[in-house]
Amino acid sequence: MGDDCPPRSRPMRERLVVTAPYDAGWVLSFLGARALPGVERVEDSTWERATLLAGRPALVRVHARRGGLEVDAPAPLDAPTRARLERLFDTRTDVRRVRAALSVDARLRRAMARRPGLRVPGAWEPFETAVRAIIGQQISVAAAVTVARRLVEVLGTSWPGLPGGPWRGFPSPEVLASAPLEDVPGLRLRAPVIRALASAVCSGALRLDGSWPLERVEAALRSIRGIGAWTASIVALRALGDPDALPAADLGLRRALGQGRRLASAREVERRAERWRPWRGYATLWLWSEGVA
Repeated sequence: MGDDCPPRSRPMRERLVVTAPYDAGWVLSFLGARALPGVERVEDSTWERATLLAGRPALVRVHARRGGLEVDAPAPLDAPTRARLERLFDTRTDVRRVRAALSVDARLRRAMARRPGLRVPGAWEPFETAVRAIIGQQISVAAAVTVARRLVEVLGTSWPGLPGGPWRGFPSPEVLASAPLEDVPGLRLRAPVIRALASAVCSGALRLDGSWPLERVEAALRSIRGIGAWTASIVALRALGDPDALPAADLGLRRALGQGRRLASAREVERRAERWRPWRGYATLWLWSEGVA
């Protein structure tokens, strides 16, 4: 290397301590199925995402290692970024306690025996998760990823220069509140709902930053036309960290708790789930983990 070439910076490596048992493979599989191209990526045992660190675009990588998770970043993790990662990977839950509480249900006992270290993957950015929950109403995970990718391609912030790119930032509430969302392929029907959500966040009528009680956030979400119980529950479960959130109308849950070809009704799911409290969200993920969603 010549004298005029600056030394290549090496990423800072830190460790995220996880409570055992921890099924990193399943968490990465869940995140990978929902990874938004250009924003985040999951390959092999690594999750990576373009984000802002100290006001600058940066790439954060999380590697699954035996007994824990290792983080590569261009600078030491600040407290908010570390908290985001811990929520995203659900590193602190006492899963043995959760399993003990849910063992009252034979259907769940079978699922828990197959994946004893399952967690509830959280969200890097709550507003983004809320938008994507709206996009995902009544369509498959893969279809929702495709529509969200188009949204980012049209309205996301370009972050050139990051390795492995091109990378983009998810559009902000300010952008989505006034953007012509109907022009994004596949988004015409959901555009008014997303615009209303973004406007509520911009005005302060809705806060997704953890400063409001969960009940208030869910009520504010459901006050927006086009956001019902399923969407609000998904946001509460993944973006707000509510371990008892229950998307009772979810097709996967209804299929898992039905008999034969008959789907359980949302009301039947709610009745069955009463015995799962206060861990209905974890029960939902265990049933999803069996490939029913």
